[in-house]
Amino acid sequence: MNKSKFANYYHANNIKVLISLKDYLESSPARMKLWYRFTAVLTQINEGVSDIMEIMRLREVMEDLITDYWTTAKKQIRLTNQWNKLTPKQQEAKRKQWAKELAQEENELLTQLRKSEQKRLGKNNSLTAEPETESKEVKSTCANCYEYQKVNAETGYCRKCTKEDE
Repeated sequence: MNKSKFANYYHANNIKVLISLKDYLESSPARMKLWYRFTAVLTQINEGVSDIMEIMRLREVMEDLITDYWTTAKKQIRLTNQWNKLTPKQQEAKRKQWAKELAQEENELLTQLRKSEQKRLGKNNSLTAEPETESKEVKSTCANCYEYQKVNAETGYCRKCTKEDE
């Protein structure tokens, strides 16, 4: 449908989609529950309306869904505006911070995986994946150059970036 048809149908000149329904629903399980509740009530009404209570329940579910959608969309717009207000240098610093946090999370998950694998295989088993003296480097994304390679587990930087910082 083009804009003129939208304008005629909704009696509005400017229609703006704040956030797509797919992005909204995928953002949390609670939103999926709201959507499932709405579709369940709608399906019941499609089968036939027996009393006013079903219509009132539909209205209640719709209001919950619409209210949550608007608050989520406005929050996303606020975050986008905050990002756009940052200078390019501040944006780069934020990206580095997020990459470092992501590398640390990945390292923690890998460490937990190794420990659980060692428990599963048994500590005295000769098939253990890692020797007892673990290196402090893991494969991950460097927090500085964003390349996927071996990085220091504590800093999140690769060897090249660590040498450049020194």
